[in-house]
Amino acid sequence: RNTQPSTLNPQPGVTTAVHAAKRAGGLIAGEAVVIYGCNGVGHGLIQLAKHRGCSPVIAVSRRETTRAKAISLGADLAIDGSDASTVAAAVRAATGGAGADVIFECVGTRDTLDACVGWGGALGKRGRLVLV
Repeated sequence: RNTQPSTLNPQPGVTTAVHAAKRAGGLIAGEAVVIYGCNGVGHGLIQLAKHRGCSPVIAVSRRETTRAKAISLGADLAIDGSDASTVAAAVRAATGGAGADVIFECVGTRDTLDACVGWGGALGKRGRLVLV
């Protein structure tokens, strides 16, 4: 028999998001953060980044419904990731050309990694890439 209250329902991926942020060296207010791949972990990362004062918080997803959810959770911008070759330019435009201070890569394909760290990628100088 389950004796825990029904209100205790931790969302999947939240603990993974917390550990990923720790692996990134923490999140600092004012840092530009990209979450590439907005699944349960990505949604947790969006909320954590906003809570820590990061700005802008940028979500990248191929699905419109997932991008809308990311905005509802606090993302400042949601980029269509259907064409990975356009993601880096959109991130750079949103960060005034500097690129992201931290990217959480939650997809793990060659195209998405190239968008993060390839020539002219979304990661800024001295930025941190966290593979989740």
